[in-house]
Amino acid sequence: QSRFGGGGVGLLNAVPHSYQPGAVYQSTSSNWHYTSIADLGRGGVGHRFGVMGGYSVFKDSRRASKGGFAEAWIDFDKRGSHYSLARNYSNCKVIYGHAVEPVMLSLSYSGSTQDAEFLSPTNTIESIEWSIPKSVKKIRLNFKGDESPMVYAVSLETPKGIVVDNIAIRGSSGVDFTRSDNASLKRIMGLMRPRLIILQFGVNIVPHIVKSYAYYENQIYQQIVALKKVNPEVSVILIGVSDMSRKVNGQFESYPNIEMIRDAQRSAALRAGAAFWDCYRAMGGKNSMPAWVYASPSLASKDFVHFTLRGSNIIAEMFYSSLMELYDEYTEMQLEN
Repeated sequence: QSRFGGGGVGLLNAVPHSYQPGAVYQSTSSNWHYTSIADLGRGGVGHRFGVMGGYSVFKDSRRASKGGFAEAWIDFDKRGSHYSLARNYSNCKVIYGHAVEPVMLSLSYSGSTQDAEFLSPTNTIESIEWSIPKSVKKIRLNFKGDESPMVYAVSLETPKGIVVDNIAIRGSSGVDFTRSDNASLKRIMGLMRPRLIILQFGVNIVPHIVKSYAYYENQIYQQIVALKKVNPEVSVILIGVSDMSRKVNGQFESYPNIEMIRDAQRSAALRAGAAFWDCYRAMGGKNSMPAWVYASPSLASKDFVHFTLRGSNIIAEMFYSSLMELYDEYTEMQLEN
């Protein structure tokens, strides 16, 4: 964004995760309920999970509502002085769908309601968008109606430049996209029109040691193909598994299957026409995780699996440098031709 323009925090669930981006603090009324793709086995949740891997609905709160309707709200509050680009949003987009009854959605800031729109009943996925002055620190989205639509995401972004959406699907090994309803996924992709999808999965597979990861290669291949099918114009980059250690005879060593999983991911990416970036190699390869954990300050946590914020930033810089190096080579070739 500092190079090409753009800003904002991108897509957020209506119900915030325990970890929130440092630039914006999100709070909600207590009657929101989030359903994720991980809830499929419980039944009765359908398959319309969209690109975020889940949706939110508000439950009946009409006892607390003066108008006799169910009502729910979401607040977004700019915080701190860091991450200035993330706080630099001027658009608020709500992605919703499958509304059985009309719902009133209003946008408020600076102490008053600025705009309100009726969301008509729909059996597909729609979006509504408002412009917001950059000087506004806090906004509220208020929903009022007899029955909640599925709220897939709220995006705080700029109208131009690069918008980065960080979609965390906790506990996923990266094989959930084909479990979502294809029509819903395609519709959201059409509304968002992403040009690049970066996938990063793998550590949840590592503890399951088997002789062959051909099955996993095929699963990852199917995910990339599915994403490209619903959005043929999109490019995909798969970031490979990072190093991960376990204790053997008192010493932390890489799991013996890391390189097999990495190779399966790379093969899947190349088969599907995607690019691959080797995070394991970038870290230093076999048995590199302890060096990240014991660095001062620490670059990875004591579980020898996850990066600290500082370590994540270093990996991000390494990836960005690789990406921009190839981008610059590509643009130079285009100019020569």
